[in-house]
Amino acid sequence: MRAAIGTFVGGFLAASVLASSAVQAQEMIYATEPERIAELLKGFGIARLGTHSDGDPAISGRMNGKTYEVFFFDCNNGKKCRNIQFWAYWDEPAQLDAINAWNRQTRFGRTYLDDEDDLVLEYAVNMSHGIAERTLEDSADI
Repeated sequence: MRAAIGTFVGGFLAASVLASSAVQAQEMIYATEPERIAELLKGFGIARLGTHSDGDPAISGRMNGKTYEVFFFDCNNGKKCRNIQFWAYWDEPAQLDAINAWNRQTRFGRTYLDDEDDLVLEYAVNMSHGIAERTLEDSADI
């Protein structure tokens, strides 16, 4: 009986260590790597890396037929960025009560009407210390 318990516990601990190693082995991605982020986003459609008017990196593209931008924030002279933000807009009318409902009910992203009454969606991703590539893929999918 003791031998069986010892074998079970030993096997459980070995499986736990392997699972922990698998989590730690996930490929990390950082906002300091705009080329890698653009390559990852190409898996969802079009993604072109460029530069924003302020000199920071920016990605423009299309996902599911919708144009989007990714802006990089907390950069140092266009490099060493720490965070990104997905951004898209629709030039179709939107009702304020629908926008408010979205903001109340949706955890990820916020919407608002810009100066030209276009509907804007923004979704920030904190990458200050890097995130797993799969997590960024999930964020893009959201």
